Amino acid sequence: MMHNDAGSTGCGAEAELVGYAARGFAAATMCVVGRDGFSIANCVRRVTAVRRGLGLNIDKHGSLEVATAIKLAEELASYDIAWFEEPVSPAWSDDEGLDGLPSHCGSVCA
Repeated sequence: MMHNDAGSTGCGAEAELVGYAARGFAAATMCVVGRDGFSIANCVRRVTAVRRGLGLNIDKHGSLEVATAIKLAEELASYDIAWFEEPVSPAWSDDEGLDGLPSHCGSVCA
């Protein structure tokens, strides 16, 4: 498995990750924010580009609020994401909805 940080390679991350599949990797982890910033639509576009032929894990480095993480997880549910890593900061308390997040992920959510 390879790890890619879309923020570090910008919008070319999609091509880079698709290249991993061509080299025989079965899966990759991707931070879905690029130079054009974070939005649900941008994340879905990146996942759509990369998901063809490559298992995918998403890493958000704890940068989302719970409501935004739930919305992103719901938008990506049909893409069979294997792992949704750190969508929200571990500092969020259970009172803010973190306990309910895995039920929206459709994948392992850590």
